[in-house]
Amino acid sequence: MISFISGILKEKFDEQLVVAVNENIWLNISATKIQQYNLDQKINLHAYMHWNQDNGPTIYGFQNKLEKQTFMLLIECNGIGPKAALSILNQSEAEFILSSIQEKNSQNLNKLNGIGAKKADQIVLSLNSKVTKLLNDGIIKISTVNQSYFADLHSVLLSLSYSKQEIESSLSYLRGLDEIPQGFDEALRKALSFLTKNR
Repeated sequence: MISFISGILKEKFDEQLVVAVNENIWLNISATKIQQYNLDQKINLHAYMHWNQDNGPTIYGFQNKLEKQTFMLLIECNGIGPKAALSILNQSEAEFILSSIQEKNSQNLNKLNGIGAKKADQIVLSLNSKVTKLLNDGIIKISTVNQSYFADLHSVLLSLSYSKQEIESSLSYLRGLDEIPQGFDEALRKALSFLTKNR
């Protein structure tokens, strides 16, 4: 079973990365947030290999362990396959998804493309107790900073009609700052300033 991949990014298209793990082996990987990667960059991905009876194996790659854990939880939910789970993670942050499930806030999930009200309710119903237990047991950890305002920030920016890509870019910008904003108001101001300059 493949659990981690390190290599040089050779190509990227749609939701696919082509990563050279050495000169002779190049892997096609369905990955999240591919816009953040640059060609010829060395990348490290937490990985999961899914076997489909019709299409064979597909490797999925994630930025970090939390993203992979969230993906694994989502595909346990009836009606959520790997492609749907990847789409959810491409539109949002793992912290936002897990917090929404824990808080039984299906409306947050319903705002994501491809997740209707019934499916959002189903995700919360199927995964709430499991997510809560994993968080309480410390198996899944959400950083205090992210849990305190990143989910709310994502929700507010969605309500202001920013696109999923714009929101992801602004959140990546905030995480890359030397000093991460310590409160929601400061984070929102910095995010809006970033989005205004880049529109």
